[in-house]
Amino acid sequence: IVTDHEAIPWLKKHKQPKGRLARWIIHLSEYEPYNIIKRKGSDHTNADALSRLETNPVDKQNFNPIENFEESLNRRISALKGIFIDAQIINHRNIQHAQELQRNRQQNLKKAQTYEVNDIILLYDSAKQHVHGDKFSIRWNGPFWIQSKLGNNTYLIRDKLGRILQKPIHAEKMKHYKQRYLVEPHVVIAS
Repeated sequence: IVTDHEAIPWLKKHKQPKGRLARWIIHLSEYEPYNIIKRKGSDHTNADALSRLETNPVDKQNFNPIENFEESLNRRISALKGIFIDAQIINHRNIQHAQELQRNRQQNLKKAQTYEVNDIILLYDSAKQHVHGDKFSIRWNGPFWIQSKLGNNTYLIRDKLGRILQKPIHAEKMKHYKQRYLVEPHVVIAS
């Protein structure tokens, strides 16, 4: 018997078997004389000999080798190339769609808001744009008021005291100031 099962040769060498092992040895002794040879599974030359399934012999008349190997290989390669070209077209469409969505989002974010004279605004502090250590630092200063409009997106602004800032400010550095209204608590004392 040629096997790759480690336990069968060990079973034959076992000195004093008990219980289930003893029953297996008695069962195998019915087939005496036999010799157990242990081989690795990768060393077995005929794997079908180990299988319990019946195998049909290969009919050489039905076995048709490829007459023109080059031609069939070229057909297969061209079919695979066609699949890849279709995949490239689909990927190209997906990338264009994603780029269009991203472009629209960026344009919506970059839309410059229009401000009127005497609008209350906050001014973005660009010096704190790349500060990573203090994430709770205040990046918007203000409130400021629009003094005058210089161009499409540039404005002169003034502070609380009425001083006009010397540099014109671009609309990207401003946002509308949303004023908080303090509500007086309504307290009723019942007596």
